[in-house]
Amino acid sequence: MDHSTGLSDALGAVVLVAIVGMGIGLLGLAVLSTPQPEKIPAFDADITLIDHAILLHHDGGDAIVKKNIFFISNGTDIKDSFKNTDGSSWSDWSVGDTLIYDVPADQPLPDSLQIIYTSGSSSRVILSLGKPLVAFRVNCGGGTYTDTRKNLWLADQAYTPGGWGYVGANRNTYSVGNAITNTSDQVLYQSESYFNPGNGTYRFTVPNGNYRVTLKFAEIYNGITASNPRIFSVALEGTRVITDLSLFGTSGLYSATDGTYLVTVNDGSLDIDFIKGQENPKVSAIEILSV
Repeated sequence: MDHSTGLSDALGAVVLVAIVGMGIGLLGLAVLSTPQPEKIPAFDADITLIDHAILLHHDGGDAIVKKNIFFISNGTDIKDSFKNTDGSSWSDWSVGDTLIYDVPADQPLPDSLQIIYTSGSSSRVILSLGKPLVAFRVNCGGGTYTDTRKNLWLADQAYTPGGWGYVGANRNTYSVGNAITNTSDQVLYQSESYFNPGNGTYRFTVPNGNYRVTLKFAEIYNGITASNPRIFSVALEGTRVITDLSLFGTSGLYSATDGTYLVTVNDGSLDIDFIKGQENPKVSAIEILSV
């Protein structure tokens, strides 16, 4: 047997294994070092205007990290002007969260808002929002409340020129702690504004245009019965949208009832009139959105 030939074959095999192993290692290194595609956050949001405050509501999609985002309005980043609904600073913005910017009275409201994502040296617009939607959400007869969709409802107040609220001195309040059926936001129906004597009005200063008004009701006074019902009507801008409503007759006690109506404003203010029939006209909450 030729021992030199066997030795050469063995050395060749070792060299071959080393070369193959090196190739596999380099291939693995190349795979590991290949940059992964960057994930750009995608989400939906809406922008609303309530009493000179801008609200941004995260409607769905990816959470947003503050350090990677710019909120650009009129060429300026205003993300630090926004706060959480409890007034604290925000660091991330997730589904269902609302951010609020109380715009100073001497500053103009933003006409639009671009949300820009930045990573390293690259930036891109990931969402453009138009002019803020005019919105009022009022917890009539009650205090400030954040609903199950993270919408902010304002505490009730009296009307002053250029603002919003109930008109006149005949507005009264009443509230209960009873459970309210047919709603996931019982707080909005556990208090009410009612008007005695006579009729009542809420007035909202708004730009001329079209609006969707949602009126929320629940009969929460146990003195109202089938034989002694509360009956009233409602008019928007002078046009009746509800005639001879009996909440007890419609849904009984402690049950939520909503109605939504479209109205056009041409005089700079939206008036909601509650017109007495029997007992005192009332309302639990009011939502107004521009359309």
